[in-house]
Amino acid sequence: MKGIVNKSADIMLIPQPSALDFYSGIFHLNNCIDIYTNDSDLQASAKFISASLFKDKVCQQIEEPANANISLLLKSSAKQGDHEAYRLIIDDNGVTISASSTAGIFYGLQSLNQIYYQAGDSLPYLVITDSPRFAYRGMHLDVSRHFLSVEFIKRYIDLIAFHKMNVFHWHLTDDQGWRIEIKAYPKLTEVGAWREQTVVGHTSNSNVHFDGRRHGGFYTQQQIKEIVAYADQRHITIIPELDIPGHAAALLAAYPELACDLDNKNFKVQTRFGIFTDVLCAKPETFEFLAVVLAEVAELFPGAYVHIGGDEVKKKRWHECSYCQSVLATLNTDDYEALHGYFIEQVEAIARKLDKKLIGWDEVLDADVDSSTTIMSWQGIAGGKQAAIKGHQVVMTPVDALYFDFYQATSCDEPMAIHGLTPLKKVYEYEPVPEGLTVAQQKNILGAQANVWTEYMSTPSGLSIWYCRG
Repeated sequence: MKGIVNKSADIMLIPQPSALDFYSGIFHLNNCIDIYTNDSDLQASAKFISASLFKDKVCQQIEEPANANISLLLKSSAKQGDHEAYRLIIDDNGVTISASSTAGIFYGLQSLNQIYYQAGDSLPYLVITDSPRFAYRGMHLDVSRHFLSVEFIKRYIDLIAFHKMNVFHWHLTDDQGWRIEIKAYPKLTEVGAWREQTVVGHTSNSNVHFDGRRHGGFYTQQQIKEIVAYADQRHITIIPELDIPGHAAALLAAYPELACDLDNKNFKVQTRFGIFTDVLCAKPETFEFLAVVLAEVAELFPGAYVHIGGDEVKKKRWHECSYCQSVLATLNTDDYEALHGYFIEQVEAIARKLDKKLIGWDEVLDADVDSSTTIMSWQGIAGGKQAAIKGHQVVMTPVDALYFDFYQATSCDEPMAIHGLTPLKKVYEYEPVPEGLTVAQQKNILGAQANVWTEYMSTPSGLSIWYCRG
């Protein structure tokens, strides 16, 4: 290749690579692309090129690299720890992607995907040397407020992969619906997966009315296995979230005996959005129930983590509960945050037996949970900073920068959102590592995640607004 040419404005990659140099020259793809791979583990990557990237342009896989248009090379010489790093070269020999792992090859292909999307068959000569800054690069989706099809979930995973994210945080349960089949407790989906109607307009409006239409659905265990395998092929780990002990209306509608007040069995799957007093009781029966549920969840999701929520727990029922008061007496305190911590501690013990680690929203810090619990800092930066100082691993997802259910502009034609303003520029400029941490504390910041809550995004087209406007 000839000397470096400043063509950085011609091709834009998200995220921006660690190093990107453009050169004079164009490699023209023809209508018959031959692929060379040097390792049998790259068959899935070659299939991705055929099925998703160039489709009907791929002719065959060949055994001689000199005759290939695209070469995928696994190399053991990459630095240890850079298993997601890759090098992409486009020159007069064609396209060459090299990495120490299939994950690195996949991310190189996603960069090629973005380049091809912009340049078409005329690929500019360039060299990309890239590796991620953070091990955790996440995207969240709430399917409790509005159920979304398996087909859409796969499309969502494709979009995550396109941007080289590697975690899909799947919010599967909340007050408005329980979305995961648990074979030991069928009423979770028979009852908890369906609400009678849904509030129309904003839930905070004074003149509330409802649509009168039953809404719901759930994912069978077979469908979940299919989605997990689909994500794994794209080097994405799925973290399931079961939101407890609060946000439990759908669960208690199915199994009201797990509540504190057994005289009040009139629980329902909520038809409005907000925060409710429905909460699980911190009694042995609850933890026996959760042990069975989490065992089934652990079988379905092979990743290291299970997210157990822990956010926005209204403690009114605990204050009224004689059993909860007896637990506090045993703990020698009258602080109900300690009861919250006790609850999380019991669930953490269950998860440990299943060889899983817990993630919780940053409210669990008030409960003084063990440092083995990973903190997802949503209320702002302070919680994440505090957690990192205390020795927790942290995922930064502050509400004012990374909540995609906020308004994206101030124009009057914006679709209804929950509140707030998060334009794309603010998202892209967000810095995940808080100021004031030591070098050792900075290492506790695993990465960042953006969140999509679906109170006001009820359809796939509504969820597409971010991508269209971006």
